[in-house]
Amino acid sequence: MADHLLAVTCRRMNRARPLITARVMQSLMAYDWPGNVRELRNVIERAVILTTGGKLVLDLAAPLPHPLPAPRARPCRQE
Repeated sequence: MADHLLAVTCRRMNRARPLITARVMQSLMAYDWPGNVRELRNVIERAVILTTGGKLVLDLAAPLPHPLPAPRARPCRQE
């Protein structure tokens, strides 16, 4: 789907189609996509705008594969 949206966006913006690297594709696949396809389309459009070379530049917060555990609270010292 990302590849299709990239092609459509590049045609619409009259831009050369950049390469989606394996690393960028992994980031796209690992992201939770709370906004679904609309969010993916916006991310791809922003990436096309930001890309100046031959590889797609992704402006996506690095997704964490698993949520980090909450830090444990330290007991307060009473003096």
